Amino acid sequence: MAGNNRTTVSDNGGTRFLPRLLGGAIAAWLVAWSGPVAAQDGVRLTAVEVQSQGQALLVRLRTDGTAPQPLTFTIDRPARLSVDLPDVTLALENRRIDVSAAGVDTIVAAEAAGRTRVVFNLDSLVPYTAVAEGDSVLVTLGRAAAAPAAATPAVAAAPAAAAGRRVSGIDFWLRGEPAHAGARAEVILAAGAIGSPQLLQVSGIGPGTLLQEYGIDVVHDLRGVGENLQDHLQIRTMFKIKNAETLNETTNSLIKRAGMAMRYALFRRGPLTMAPSQLGAFAKSDDSRETPNLQYHIQPLTTDKLGDALHPFPGLTASVCNLRPLSRGTVHIKSADPAAQPAIRPNYLSDPEDRQVAADA
Repeated sequence: MAGNNRTTVSDNGGTRFLPRLLGGAIAAWLVAWSGPVAAQDGVRLTAVEVQSQGQALLVRLRTDGTAPQPLTFTIDRPARLSVDLPDVTLALENRRIDVSAAGVDTIVAAEAAGRTRVVFNLDSLVPYTAVAEGDSVLVTLGRAAAAPAAATPAVAAAPAAAAGRRVSGIDFWLRGEPAHAGARAEVILAAGAIGSPQLLQVSGIGPGTLLQEYGIDVVHDLRGVGENLQDHLQIRTMFKIKNAETLNETTNSLIKRAGMAMRYALFRRGPLTMAPSQLGAFAKSDDSRETPNLQYHIQPLTTDKLGDALHPFPGLTASVCNLRPLSRGTVHIKSADPAAQPAIRPNYLSDPEDRQVAADA
């Protein structure tokens, strides 16, 4: 057929033909379906159709009934994607299709444990989507661009993919390209006190008014997401001292730094074997407390900000934090873009009791 190089594997085992893909300029179709099979109850996978569309590949998994829902996806190797079709039996004579287009090597179908699994063996992991449409499941795979040599994180999180009110997977970026991973059982969100509420909010789970402000569809209006942030304010007091040597002088002297390194290398002793806080203590801010509510850290060093260079003079830092603060802050998105930094408002010392404890400390 001119302009549509389409080949069919006939029911009587006729000749197969793999069309040559001409750079995606002409859509190339490959259809493989079964030979004669006995009638079976339930839904059967009867055909796998592959179409090259430029830099993408469209795969239609055709059944003789209604396409199954929900679909599950598995990435069990860096370049192998599996799509599970629950309660579907396999009615294909040709269960392996060799493909050399859009980053796909082969497509293999197998049946086990009450489901049919279609495995895509890829040149590299590529972005993909899959939807059920009538009697078919449409899987689209796009060629992944080569990552630059100095690429920033290979994987970045993005909104969770929801099926109704159940989280079914997660969308993310892999080397700058969009990708998706489905969940066979559940999704566990463990992105920390800042990242978890941010991901929920950009996924449509959170305060409805906040989400609508940034054009996000509200999946679940849950006002507590991003609220009640609790953090421990570390109050650092620094002292300039005399008649004692501290780490300030040691780290600011090339000779002393070399001596510190030699001492560690030869004897495993010295400052390099110790934590910065060499003295700690727990205490009560007042006698009415049943248990200690303060923690002290004493360090033989001073600096304007943790991570900055130490001061050139002898110094001592005594810091204290309230272990059970009552002040609560918020984590709110400032954009629908998951890569955008959220607004973090700790609201330190906003509660009067926290201010009193800080003063008593």
